[in-house]
Amino acid sequence: MTAVAPDIFKTEKPISDRGMSTFRAIKARLATFNPPVFIERHIAEEQTPRGKFSTLEAHDSTLDGINFVAPDPKLLAKEFHNITDQWGRPALTSMKEDPGHWALKASFGKTVGTGWREPWRPAPRGSAASVPKESGTVDNLFRMRFGDTGTPIRFTALHCAVDEIGGRCNVHVDESGFVLALPEGVSLTLDMYDHIINELLLKTDFRDWLVGKMNNETAKTIVKEVIQRLSFQFPNASNGYAGLAHNINAIRRPGGAGDFLMTAARTLGPTGVTFDVFSNDKVKVQVTGTQVAGDRTISITLGGRW
Repeated sequence: MTAVAPDIFKTEKPISDRGMSTFRAIKARLATFNPPVFIERHIAEEQTPRGKFSTLEAHDSTLDGINFVAPDPKLLAKEFHNITDQWGRPALTSMKEDPGHWALKASFGKTVGTGWREPWRPAPRGSAASVPKESGTVDNLFRMRFGDTGTPIRFTALHCAVDEIGGRCNVHVDESGFVLALPEGVSLTLDMYDHIINELLLKTDFRDWLVGKMNNETAKTIVKEVIQRLSFQFPNASNGYAGLAHNINAIRRPGGAGDFLMTAARTLGPTGVTFDVFSNDKVKVQVTGTQVAGDRTISITLGGRW
């Protein structure tokens, strides 16, 4: 059996400061479950021509997360399978719970080995007297103009993968959580479309394709950074699905191929775009542009923890 790395940060390629931030964020998140997952105990070392090094690879964003080789992948898989959340319910869901769930299976299409996703579930119902009354409401169309820097509802989700044969593992955080836990099982929300466009197609597939065609390392770094900071806006949970009704009402019977493409573009196209001008562990400065029903806006937002 492969040994656990005595120093997980002794890697052949040094981990960047942002990579360390990614590792700390994922480590802290896994430690909140019951029982906690101490991920540092599941990172193996490997023998290389230059000596023994940790297999940890921590990327510059939590969306890419961390890669490593587990010394005992079946043990790690068992821990992911058994952990619970604060209410004692399974904290992660996989195909093992519902092998016939075709939509969930599709969401694991690019996962190597066994995959787990963190579902969202509402807190247990309490007394109506304990629910605070809202002092006011904010129109969702107005809220979406300010991106996600100050959004009170923002559901991110852990995505874990373990190759129980080869031992290769990845743990990352999807910015668009789309698995909803219900009493009858899990369901996928419309946020999956946001996840596919932004996190899979734009920030993974397109980024890797474009960078793969470049030879200049500086250019690669710049392109990765720009794409990481860019996101298209779609109706999702964080903006209260603003613009969804307008997109649905825009659907009409197509009169031809061209009309079909225009209708599809209006229905499935983004309602805006955001760019993170500055972002670190505590502060984010974001520029957001939106266009819904002929209403065009652009805003600069500062948000974070102070």
